[in-house]
Amino acid sequence: MIDLIKTALKRNSDIKEWTISSTERSREELYLIFNRIESLRQIVSQDFVINIYIEQQDGERKMTGTAVVNFNRTITAAELDQKLKDAVFSAGLALNPCYQLSAKADNQLEYNICDPQIASDPRAVLLDVQKRIAAKFEQNPDVRCASAEIFVTLGNRSFHTSSGVAFSEPYSVVMMEAVILSGEGENEVESNLNAREMFLVNLDLENLLDRYIGYARDNKTAILPVSGKYPVIFTEEALGTFFNYYEAQVSGGMLYNRMNKFKVGDLMVKDAEGDKLTLTYKPDLPGGTGTDKYDSYGTLLEEFTVIEDNYFKKIAANKKYADYLQCPATGSKSNLVIKAGKLGYKELLEDGCLILSRFSTFSPSGVTGAFSGEIRNGLLFKNGKFIPVKGGSVTGMMDEACKAVWFSKETVQSGNYFGPRYIKMADLDIAGE
Repeated sequence: MIDLIKTALKRNSDIKEWTISSTERSREELYLIFNRIESLRQIVSQDFVINIYIEQQDGERKMTGTAVVNFNRTITAAELDQKLKDAVFSAGLALNPCYQLSAKADNQLEYNICDPQIASDPRAVLLDVQKRIAAKFEQNPDVRCASAEIFVTLGNRSFHTSSGVAFSEPYSVVMMEAVILSGEGENEVESNLNAREMFLVNLDLENLLDRYIGYARDNKTAILPVSGKYPVIFTEEALGTFFNYYEAQVSGGMLYNRMNKFKVGDLMVKDAEGDKLTLTYKPDLPGGTGTDKYDSYGTLLEEFTVIEDNYFKKIAANKKYADYLQCPATGSKSNLVIKAGKLGYKELLEDGCLILSRFSTFSPSGVTGAFSGEIRNGLLFKNGKFIPVKGGSVTGMMDEACKAVWFSKETVQSGNYFGPRYIKMADLDIAGE
């Protein structure tokens, strides 16, 4: 099929450059209703995505146009030719300053995103996960799993470019969604679990279930926190988006569009009293959801540090913005690695501290650094006891809040994040009762 696609691309003389992404997958799906199997099935598919690039003159300037073509393996040669013709027309309607794909490059790094256990027998893994879930709820009869969906995928993805890149790798995914109930009648409350990892071990299933069972229990007695300023420890769901502001500020797109506050060499956190931020992209993190050898522009992805000890060290630029800024192309962002601190969780705790685990949303603005998150689950540590809280919100500005930030020595890998399991900030505003 790849050869057929390449032949079709060569037939269209208007296409200057191209990339082909192919994804084959076999997915085992299990649906549960109150721990009983409602449906068990397998879905097999193969999808293709072509990115085409054309070049046109706009006066004295060369311009690049791009379009995306999606299809599956049932497409005919005639249908593909028509899709490419339509894509060329679309690409000509949205032109940008000229840029090119990356030249072919290679290295000897391993980019492992296929769990050997899943590769051996995906259905066995699926059924084992179901048994472990059932056992966990048998041990906790005061809570109920109203419904759950478990997907275990084994597949292969390949990537080809007009510059000569030809890369193929196996991959796996385990995904789980569940609704956990606690209480009865009008006092019934729920906790929604959503988790996705490439490796089963990263799902940390028993601990994951224990935490969300705890959230369901906490929701029965949780109180609205009193408004005021608190030391806050962030964990769980906030970690993946906690550093959005800094990731945006060091990106080539932000610099090119002049939406950044900082330039290379600047101190990004001034008057810091706590730990210093070191932010690295690591595309070969085993089992990371951001692990990949090449990005969509055909750039070979390798590890690099963008912020070191609070200083802006290097621009994170894909090939498009690297051409615009005339800087080295690092490739698109991959797995985010944050340097851990020296203090443990118990050392970070203090009386009156809030430990916030789950939010409706928590995503600091990439432009201003402002953040606001509605609290779904948290704990107030008071007089040596943990009191469940929910509702209200935490707000702040990253520029100010990161002057007093501490990263735990305990680390966690979750999705494309590897770094401190706990992040503490001093004197944040909590809006509650």
